[in-house]
Amino acid sequence: MYKEYSPCSVLAPFIYHFWEYKGETRSGLKFNIPPHGCSDLVFIVGNAADCIRNSLIMKPYHSYFFGPMNTFTELVAHTNFIHI
Repeated sequence: MYKEYSPCSVLAPFIYHFWEYKGETRSGLKFNIPPHGCSDLVFIVGNAADCIRNSLIMKPYHSYFFGPMNTFTELVAHTNFIHI
């Protein structure tokens, strides 16, 4: 399930929003992240997915920086549960 959260007032000038994807998936499920022109700092809290565009295999309990994005990014799940 995808959720967005607003930052507290102290962080609001620097962070547009937080997002979370957590839930059951099926192996091979593809996620498209639209080119929103922003940078993303992604924290992998549990199982992750592969980033096809950059040939990156995201590892559990790691963080990644993406952006600013000007093209679609495709993620492919290889587990039955994801928490990003």
